Amino acid sequence: MKSKDQHLMIKDASLELPHSELSLPNLQLNLKKAGLAQIECIDIPESVIDPQDLAPLYAPLHSLKGYPLTISTKIEKQKNDNLKISHFSARMPGFSK
Repeated sequence: MKSKDQHLMIKDASLELPHSELSLPNLQLNLKKAGLAQIECIDIPESVIDPQDLAPLYAPLHSLKGYPLTISTKIEKQKNDNLKISHFSARMPGFSK
């Protein structure tokens, strides 16, 4: 993790919980800006977040036990400050309500 001139860069981070695994090879934010304007780059290869790992923080997630969320995305800021989403996928197999 590096911070320079209110720019935050995180490389090769990961989070492993009992039923979840999140990989974050590249995250770059401009902390001088607010909201989505902070995003310079977000790269998340296929990662799994199981609601039961987060349920201690937010009790209603207990009802989603057994329905892991698989996500992946690549978002980059263009020269004109627009965000380009070159890939986004989110799926929760077997969940239907």
